[in-house]
Amino acid sequence: MPVNSDTPYIADSDVDILYGLDQSAVTVSELHIEQTYTGTIGLPRINTDGGSGSSYFEYRETYLKIGATELFIGEKEGDGSERIKINLGSVQSTVLITDSGESPDGNTPPILLLGTHASNVINVNRGSLGIAYYPTEVATVATLRQAFFDDATDDTTVYLGAGVTVTNITKTGGVLDINSGTTSFQQTAGSTTIHDGAHTVLNILAGLVNYNSTGTLSAANLSGDAVLVFDQDARPKTVTVINKYSDDSEVYDESGGIANPVILLHNCGDMSTLFMGKDFKLTFSATT
Repeated sequence: MPVNSDTPYIADSDVDILYGLDQSAVTVSELHIEQTYTGTIGLPRINTDGGSGSSYFEYRETYLKIGATELFIGEKEGDGSERIKINLGSVQSTVLITDSGESPDGNTPPILLLGTHASNVINVNRGSLGIAYYPTEVATVATLRQAFFDDATDDTTVYLGAGVTVTNITKTGGVLDINSGTTSFQQTAGSTTIHDGAHTVLNILAGLVNYNSTGTLSAANLSGDAVLVFDQDARPKTVTVINKYSDDSEVYDESGGIANPVILLHNCGDMSTLFMGKDFKLTFSATT
């Protein structure tokens, strides 16, 4: 077992790490989990290994609990692990994910993370990640940076559960699901679906954002060929202002979810990119 300030590598092995998972008293300097590791870390929530055909919710620790100042997942070439569950506890951590294995069931991300320090930073360049993926789980992320290596559309897939407190998101690619509030969000490629929470500002320079939350959206700033859609969820929505900085950007609210839409056109004027359904009033005035 590692001790404080160690730099352990989990690599070139298919041996599972399933028991003795509570190493929360240890904080290593760096923890490396390479793509050459094809075993599993942590237990599944539902145990089906009893051999009797029955299953049960796992009563033992399911995450490897260990502090790590830096966590690296996905280095080198290989198939990777279908289950890596790490709970970083209250230790401030910087995480870099450069690849992942495949989902064990076609749905659950192969990498699941927890950690509650207010200054945690998560960087995802390739692979699939879930943070506080399951109900009742909590995590804190000061900064999430989601990027890509080859394909800006889907090199990365990130799921932020309802228990995630996240402040700043910078997204240059991939698929992102958000289930809680944000303070600052910027996207230059890929797609994002926001299911819940209040959001201070969405800066959408390109790509697609589906806003399904009933939480207040204080401001959305659209430029380039950004697309902002409110129609996936027709419940009433509170949106303070949408700022449109390009004719190519589009807004969809054909379901009329926004009761009193305020859309400001800055240095553009093509209203054919506003898909607002029927029965709404246009008020013209100069923008400042």
